[in-house]
Amino acid sequence: MSANQAGQTVWVPTPVRESVKPAIDAGVQLRLLIVDDNDVYRAGMVRAADAHPGIDLVAEADGGVAALDAIARHQPDVALVDLRMPAVDGVAVCLAVAAMEPQVATRVVILSAATEAGVHDTALSAGAVAFLTKDLPRKEILGMVLALVARDSAAARS
Repeated sequence: MSANQAGQTVWVPTPVRESVKPAIDAGVQLRLLIVDDNDVYRAGMVRAADAHPGIDLVAEADGGVAALDAIARHQPDVALVDLRMPAVDGVAVCLAVAAMEPQVATRVVILSAATEAGVHDTALSAGAVAFLTKDLPRKEILGMVLALVARDSAAARS
């Protein structure tokens, strides 16, 4: 886990953080699902994704059950999923997506307001590829997610 310049908590592999601008410049197109039970936060993320030239927002969901349905239906590259939701939370979504492999190759990035010790470890052990906190600017969140996909695509080609 690390902190960015503004002190927000973030866990993203270092090569991803360093490749945000090159990914955006390279024109990477990301198929994204946004999942959050907070309507206001989700709407803000949807607006930010719609305004981002590198992102194709395929769906949004208000909870884990709807997220799993959207993942099966749309097979996005990445699902940006809130950690704490009623009924089916972000960890359960990670575990369910891992069980769908190899038919579904969606990567789950957990997004949370929670920063207490161990919460990111739980998400990562469940299969999340990154853990970001909601206090990060939305544009930075989307840039990191885009860079993650660009890095994974480059690794697959080599």
